[in-house]
Amino acid sequence: MVEMIIEGNAMERHPVEAGVPQGSPVSPILFAIYTSELIKWVEEYVSEAEVLSFVDGLSWVATGNDVNHVVSILGRCAANSIEWASTRGLQLNTAKTQTALFTRGRGHRKHFRPKLTAKIRVGNESIRFNAQATRCLGVWMDAHLTFKEHHNRCMKKARVVEARLRSLTKTYGDVPESVRAVQVACVQAVALYGSELWWDPREVGRRDDLQLQLNRRPRSILGALPTTPRRALVRESGLTPAPVTLDSRQQRFAARLENASSSNLKEVHSNNSPGAPICRLVRKEHANGRTIEGMGWPAPGEGPAVKTTILDDTAPAKRAAQRWAREKEAKLRAGVWMWWADGGCSDDCRVGAAAVCKHGNEWRPRRSFLGTGHMEVFDAELWAIGLARDVPIEMRETLQVHGVKTVAVFSDSQVAIRRAAHLEPGPGPRLARRINRRAQSHLTHGIATEIHWVPGHSGIPRNEEGDRHANLARNASGSTVVDQPYTSASNRATRLSVGRSAAIVEWEANKCSMQFSSRLIAKARTKRPIPMTSVKALAARFHRLKFGHAPTGVYQKRFGHRDDDKCWWCGGTVAQTQGHLFRHCSRWKDQRRPSGTQRDRQQAGQRADAGMCRSLSFSP
Repeated sequence: MVEMIIEGNAMERHPVEAGVPQGSPVSPILFAIYTSELIKWVEEYVSEAEVLSFVDGLSWVATGNDVNHVVSILGRCAANSIEWASTRGLQLNTAKTQTALFTRGRGHRKHFRPKLTAKIRVGNESIRFNAQATRCLGVWMDAHLTFKEHHNRCMKKARVVEARLRSLTKTYGDVPESVRAVQVACVQAVALYGSELWWDPREVGRRDDLQLQLNRRPRSILGALPTTPRRALVRESGLTPAPVTLDSRQQRFAARLENASSSNLKEVHSNNSPGAPICRLVRKEHANGRTIEGMGWPAPGEGPAVKTTILDDTAPAKRAAQRWAREKEAKLRAGVWMWWADGGCSDDCRVGAAAVCKHGNEWRPRRSFLGTGHMEVFDAELWAIGLARDVPIEMRETLQVHGVKTVAVFSDSQVAIRRAAHLEPGPGPRLARRINRRAQSHLTHGIATEIHWVPGHSGIPRNEEGDRHANLARNASGSTVVDQPYTSASNRATRLSVGRSAAIVEWEANKCSMQFSSRLIAKARTKRPIPMTSVKALAARFHRLKFGHAPTGVYQKRFGHRDDDKCWWCGGTVAQTQGHLFRHCSRWKDQRRPSGTQRDRQQAGQRADAGMCRSLSFSP
């Protein structure tokens, strides 16, 4: 029999004749519901222990200065767990129970062995600490948390995956773009699993292992010859160097920790000891920002209270939105109060937001200066929508007297409008809750809230006025200065992205300057769409030509196959180099002819690449 109790209300009992199927997503949910009482039971009787629960696994963590003290705490946890299970007709499987001991001691191995001989009593059996690494959630953790065993296992698994994909990356395999996607999704994901925990810039050995493994992937992607410089291949294939990838993954992980559980990291922030690499990075991220924007699920019963309208971003939809906005303006005295919200960010990262409405012939703006370097345009747009909701809150009784039934807010940011329509975790949760709480307060008094999208810079007077005041709000003078704004999630993501791009440029400048000539540096990390999506054999010939491994005139003279290095297509007057073939050769003159606009020049370059890929031939 199964009986569900939700918020103290008992449901009707139902007989259960079969269990859930293997691998069903309902299984971990039912497991979490059923074991929630076990967690409370053990933590009540063993206050020194802490539980870690994920999906269908439970772990008890005890901390102490003495191994015997830790063994005593874990033994009491096991005894209380068995007692709880026995009262419900359950039996724990001791064969799947493991214990691990983590210590800061760096002494000789012989001094560590006596600690591992300690036994924990679990029912009628005694379990010792694992002498080798322990696997938890796919991460192998050794006694000193060096993660060497985890790194070695991941690299071995990645080499196996790479060998199995070798048949797809040969000369007549898939197109280069597909090979690159498979390599990143399969090989790189396996090799870097859990690297956020162990990566340290001082770990030269592991970094070199990953870079060597990465150096093999561009050759299989582009079909280049073995003598092609490896760093040039990494640059041309669009792959990210190993040190930059490791730094980026660890920084994003630290940012997620700050956003998800900033209140639980106070001990990490206040601890002066070096600690693990991820702890040092968390402290660094905490030092860069003031108050971190936390993310969490909405409270029970809390939901969106605004109505949003967004049309497609096409020319007919824009015209319909303009016409609809003007119709709303005509209904100003028919119970609709209209506000126009906009946000802006200057080149020096000064962020401002403004909301305006028109009362008679007078504009009534509200402006806020949100500081420098802590928010993005997305946050400013949400803040502006919130400003448009603050004034109706203050004038709620006046609105009821004048018969206002709807407050309509117009914004030209579709992303901000979509964010205001839900309260789930993501960027801007505080601002979205602020908007919806004010809308809910209005709704209880019979005033609805609508947020509508309107095309920006489309000639609508009120929208242009909102944009003008948003630009004025970026200056502290004449605007309400928000004291110490928190660092938003979108701002941190932008900062990490900019830092990653700068690290890639620095790596390429240091590693590739001796292997790339000036003709290739100008298009660094720009994947050519035509060769990357062409047949692998033609794409391989294209990249071999670009890297100087094609039978051009210079190449054939170098190895004694020709007496001169002149281009046979241009009358034998110019040396046939890669730069000449790509830029000046008459063979591909029509495909290379540029037009006026930048888009036309880009398309001309793609036509030249396509012509070269279709007709690569170097016989005179």
